[in-house]
Amino acid sequence: MSKLDTNFIPEILVFIRNVCGRLGKAMEVCNPDVLGHIASTCHHLLTHEKSLDFLIDLLEKDQLDD
Repeated sequence: MSKLDTNFIPEILVFIRNVCGRLGKAMEVCNPDVLGHIASTCHHLLTHEKSLDFLIDLLEKDQLDD
């Protein structure tokens, strides 16, 4: 793991904690049908995840151009 990666670990962990907290709050107030609809959208996000992974790889290799 490069030095750049380790610098962001605390920020990433805080982000994950915040997302989990928000999800927990949403689960307290949303009905099961709404949560089911949200869960079904994860399938559509996979294509975006692959694009972001590609951009992150370029950034880590310092090959990301404007």
